[in-house]
Amino acid sequence: RGVITSFLADEKTGRYREVAGVLTGRVYLDDRRTVYTRHGDLFAWLTVGWVILWGLLRLAWWWVERYAQKRRQSA
Repeated sequence: RGVITSFLADEKTGRYREVAGVLTGRVYLDDRRTVYTRHGDLFAWLTVGWVILWGLLRLAWWWVERYAQKRRQSA
């Protein structure tokens, strides 16, 4: 949550900005889960399914209209 546990400082000058070096420490990970981490893939797959369904319905509508137009022209 943004807590600074240590920082790297130059031993001679005491500066802590623009200092060359390596600092090691622990990174504590949060184990809480959000709605998106629990159900994000479900939302993505539902969106993909919706797009595919919409595309198939659009294709079927186009095919029906094309068939109806050919029938009108031949009659």
